Amino acid sequence: MSIEDKILAAAKEEFYRSGFDASSTAKIAKSVGVTHAMVNYYYRTKEQLFLRILDSHVEKALAVLRKVMREHGGIEKTLTKTAAALFGLFNEDRYFPFLLLDASRSHPEYLVRYRERLYEPAKDVLDGHIERLKESVPDGNVTGLFETVFSLSYTPFLHVPFLKNVAGYSEQQIDEYLQRRKEEMLTLLQKRYSNA
Repeated sequence: MSIEDKILAAAKEEFYRSGFDASSTAKIAKSVGVTHAMVNYYYRTKEQLFLRILDSHVEKALAVLRKVMREHGGIEKTLTKTAAALFGLFNEDRYFPFLLLDASRSHPEYLVRYRERLYEPAKDVLDGHIERLKESVPDGNVTGLFETVFSLSYTPFLHVPFLKNVAGYSEQQIDEYLQRRKEEMLTLLQKRYSNA
């Protein structure tokens, strides 16, 4: 692992543990065993380091979601594939949900910058899904649907620190808990939208 990769890994751990505002590049440098100047050489500022980590996660999420959203199929299939893809992204790096939460609470401007990159390239696809949803959902009300999918796939990961640190779950028990939540989420979406 390169020095740059070690700095990124240590920074992700520090941002997860302390949050962006309470973290420092000096702490990150110390945990890697490099000088503070070395961290600044690669990333200049704490903000640039945080954004580099966030960018890599968000870009990966956008690529996965664009692929899923471009596939044709019924609403139920689209929703369950989208939810499963989001869940998989959060499961792949369980720090990601906390980085999103921290940024949305204390520095929402860091996330607003992704709005154009998400919406503009996928505008036609999203508009097509919205029209299909309006036709398919019995009451025609699609408000909150995408928020529901996001919430169902995101929220279980916020429980992990409690399960690990308070309830004493092992890694295997946490994995089993997350698998159950995923299955419940997909079942819920399938039942709710199977006739849509």
